[in-house]
Amino acid sequence: MFTAIAHRGDNRRYTENTRAAFDSSLEHGFTALELDLVRIKDGTVVLFHDDTLERLCGVSLNARDLTYHQFKAAFPELLTLYEFMALYGRNDLSLNFEIKGDRYTFAGVEPYLSFCTDPLISSFDLDLMRDVRAAGLPAGFLVHTGPELLSVLRDFPGARIHASHELVPLLYGLQSALAAGNHTV
Repeated sequence: MFTAIAHRGDNRRYTENTRAAFDSSLEHGFTALELDLVRIKDGTVVLFHDDTLERLCGVSLNARDLTYHQFKAAFPELLTLYEFMALYGRNDLSLNFEIKGDRYTFAGVEPYLSFCTDPLISSFDLDLMRDVRAAGLPAGFLVHTGPELLSVLRDFPGARIHASHELVPLLYGLQSALAAGNHTV
């Protein structure tokens, strides 16, 4: 069984990680949303994917160096995690919180997890994910490379893995090897 997750909302029709993108996803029947989270200069956790505002706003400001008011002035559609949870933190939705950054960002996200029935925390930061998993929280390891994938498979048995599309051939190879009884891949 699989779950279709609206990655940053309906980001083909609307600006990613915005209310319009998430509303459209729900209107199209999605029951799982992925959101990117970063903690900015004043401690506010906001929904934003990139390190800078260049791609979405045309300005080369570093997202983490801005206060909420500075960020909102440059990107009026910006949602805070608090605003997002007020709109979408309900029991019929599965939420995938992708942590952009480190433990500082996660510390700002953690208090909101108790409002979700089926939260998933994901990140490329393996040290953070080790802590998330040790705390008994559902962890989704994000990996881009074969060595990262093999490291997670070795060090975190049974882990949820969100692999880059470039790894699909490797995953099919692993699946075939395991199905054939070769457990030493």
